[in-house]
Amino acid sequence: MAALQSGRKLRTVFVVTRHGQRTPCFVKEFNVLNEALQDDLLTHPCHAIVPIELRSLEGGPAPTSVFDKMHKENGFLYGGTCLSGQLTGKGADAQFRIGKWLRKRYVEDDKLISQEYVEEEIFVRSSNMRRTVLSARSVLAGLYPGHHKQKIPIHVTTFEEEIIQPKTAYSLSFRNQELVESKEAKKLGEEIGEFLQTDTEVDVFCLADNVLSLEELGLKSKVMESPLWNKAYGIAKRFMQSYAVGTNGREREALQSGFGALLDFIVTNIQGVLEEKISHKLFLIGGHDQTVLRTLQSVGLSENDLPPTNSKVIIEVYDKDLETSPTQHVSVKFYRSEENQLPQKEKDFTVEEFIKTVSPYRITLDEYVQRCKRFDRNNQP
Repeated sequence: MAALQSGRKLRTVFVVTRHGQRTPCFVKEFNVLNEALQDDLLTHPCHAIVPIELRSLEGGPAPTSVFDKMHKENGFLYGGTCLSGQLTGKGADAQFRIGKWLRKRYVEDDKLISQEYVEEEIFVRSSNMRRTVLSARSVLAGLYPGHHKQKIPIHVTTFEEEIIQPKTAYSLSFRNQELVESKEAKKLGEEIGEFLQTDTEVDVFCLADNVLSLEELGLKSKVMESPLWNKAYGIAKRFMQSYAVGTNGREREALQSGFGALLDFIVTNIQGVLEEKISHKLFLIGGHDQTVLRTLQSVGLSENDLPPTNSKVIIEVYDKDLETSPTQHVSVKFYRSEENQLPQKEKDFTVEEFIKTVSPYRITLDEYVQRCKRFDRNNQP
């Protein structure tokens, strides 16, 4: 492992973030709070807003979001008017602080990018979902405070080619297989259903996701008063690990299916920047908890806990320098909160070491799409 030296020339940075605090995603499992969530929860502070334009990766109009359509079809939460899975004002403000942190580090200190927005310097990509798009918007507001000159493009793609938040049957199979086969989860779901006085078995994973999202908003759930909660959280955490990074010998396959094409995007752009074929100095990738988990796992920084909202992975790419550093380097750092000034985990590589480390999990976009099509076709009812 190569030790990084001072005086290196920073060439480009990839920032992989989890979105800010959101409303619960699963309406069916939402009988965990004795109050309604109203729309004012979704009001974003003015300082966390800049003009944006959604674009396809090719630069044209953005494709329709299957995810946002799903949230609308889910309906409103617990008798209120607040939609499921939406970025809250608290989340927008936290993402704004991430942007301020990036500005201090890469505008003021390292002077990697300009004080004002320059389109050739920054590339923003998000999963095609409202909460990640608006989270990226808030990061940009912190990175470029007071920016109102032009719309900043945020790039999204189609459901079939979604590589930040894969939702194909192929990717979901890793969690669903364990969930269906787990007698422990089924029994616990029945017990929690009795505690909540529901007529149906509770999906432990969905329930835990709801409870955690409420907790991050500072709201208490009655489920947490039950002695069953710690067991439910443990099961949900295990299922998320299985979904995100695989278990029982399926780790490589899971990372390829859930992260391989995004990893290919990152590596391809690192090479393009170092070869001076690409001008972008900062890549902002708006993602989810599993995006953060998979990024860490791919470089050998395993994380056993679920990444909270506003966690981020920073991948810094340094050029060689004849006096201080004869090789090109990559530094990977993990921050669990937007408030962290020091990383919780970090690892350094030469560029060659980095590419070699991630190569077992890297697949092309075409390979990913074809693999998903084969899986979906073979598993049709």
